[in-house]
Amino acid sequence: MKTTTHWLALPLAALAGACASTGSDAALAALPTPYTAEQIRDATPAGTTIAYRMVIGDGVSIQTMRFVTVDADGTTFETSTTAEDGTELAPTQTATAGWAELRDHAAFPLGAARTRATVTVPAGTYEVWRYTVPGDNGVTEVYDFGVDLPGPPVRVETRSGGEVLFSMQLLERT
Repeated sequence: MKTTTHWLALPLAALAGACASTGSDAALAALPTPYTAEQIRDATPAGTTIAYRMVIGDGVSIQTMRFVTVDADGTTFETSTTAEDGTELAPTQTATAGWAELRDHAAFPLGAARTRATVTVPAGTYEVWRYTVPGDNGVTEVYDFGVDLPGPPVRVETRSGGEVLFSMQLLERT
């Protein structure tokens, strides 16, 4: 399994999963991304807050990302990690990224599959672009991006056989 640098996880080294691409050369040999850089920028004004429930094995945490500043070129965002009861698990981290960089984190390789699906997560039910990425040793990563919700995925799962090794589900987006 690859180490993630998925755009949601830029400041979150603990997030399991994978980034399909971070460079323009790789994007040339990739499936279409779910959104353009401009769509992500327009859907993510300063103050946008996105929270996820993360499950890795028996461990559960809440990851909250807040977009602090945005401009035509990119964003600065803060990410916090808490237990479900609100106890801080790690210090808040700050990261800066360009909109094209964030878009390119959803540039999955041609060997992946891109389909439409409907998923239900704690934040609601969404029509999604589903990217299924086969990996080594029978591990498969599934990324569900809300068709009408430009930005990070509404759900991510890493599976091995029938077992979910990692999951991330959207709790809320305000």
